[in-house]
Amino acid sequence: ALAAAPMSDPDWAALLDHYCAIHAITPAQTTTCVPEAFLNASTGAQAKALVYEHLARLPEEERPPSLCAVIARFDAWAPPTWPKTPRTLCRVDPNWRNFIRRIGAWASVDWENSGWGDPAFEIADLMTHPAYESTPPARWRSFIQAYSERCADPTAELRIRTYTTMLRVWWVVRSARYLYEVPRGLDPRLPPRPDTWRPETERHYVRHVALARAHLEAR
Repeated sequence: ALAAAPMSDPDWAALLDHYCAIHAITPAQTTTCVPEAFLNASTGAQAKALVYEHLARLPEEERPPSLCAVIARFDAWAPPTWPKTPRTLCRVDPNWRNFIRRIGAWASVDWENSGWGDPAFEIADLMTHPAYESTPPARWRSFIQAYSERCADPTAELRIRTYTTMLRVWWVVRSARYLYEVPRGLDPRLPPRPDTWRPETERHYVRHVALARAHLEAR
């Protein structure tokens, strides 16, 4: 398994190959019953609604002022529109711990949330996941360009950037929900959380707020 987020050009190329292979699978190619991807959208409006769906799970009195300020900016953001999007297999959960380095093509594990969706959303999910916080912006710019060229999708870059805006805000909400829900036993999981979960989540929350603010100001 990977020991950290990809660093070298060959590793990034292998990750790109892996996602392109996954996204080459379409509903027309299988009779297997595959659900919708757990976290995905096909329009900017649907993506925006995902943020409000998760925000509704956090009581108003538990919403930090910094979260409310981000949401106020997000309310004013009007996502672009595009023609009908492609539907492909999406693996979901892009944490680098789920990828297996092999000779030749990589493999990946933890497919419990996978399903059909817009592959551009999945690339945005990869880019905004906290596990890749050390990845420089230049790497993501080249990854988007290479992915768009490989999939020959004329609106892929537009959709990736739109979903990135939504996911920057979504992570602010999700981090705030962790801080509210975990102490109350509302977010159970099989493996125990490390003792450092709260300071780490608080650090992630502050980082997500800063990233969301900067991203929304640049729109």
